[in-house]
Amino acid sequence: MPVNTNHVSGWTGWTFFSGVLMSGLGVAQAILGVSEIGQKKLLFVFSDKLVSNGYFLTWGWIDLIIGVLLVVAGFSMLHGGVWAKIGGTFFAGLALIANLVFLPIYPLWAVVSIALSIFVIYSLVVRGDEVKR
Repeated sequence: MPVNTNHVSGWTGWTFFSGVLMSGLGVAQAILGVSEIGQKKLLFVFSDKLVSNGYFLTWGWIDLIIGVLLVVAGFSMLHGGVWAKIGGTFFAGLALIANLVFLPIYPLWAVVSIALSIFVIYSLVVRGDEVKR
């Protein structure tokens, strides 16, 4: 009779949760990026011109790329990719920083995305060693 060598700890759910949450955050970030790319004029400009008409398109592409990378890392995490823990933490940190920039422009969206980024980072950093090796 074969012995079951698969060990499932109580933290395995966090690994699955982080993969699903990363994918959801990536989709939301990509939607934000597409909406920024399609924006014809800026509704709010910082006084020091951190975000202006020229940079708005650039930030849109940055958000879109971060979103796609988060979706890829999320699916990799769901399938047991070892790189997804480090990459997902890095990409979620980038998403957090990008959403901090747009906090005055899209406050509700930015707060929700920042909270999701923090949850993703927490779920990956606290216990992510249950990823298949």
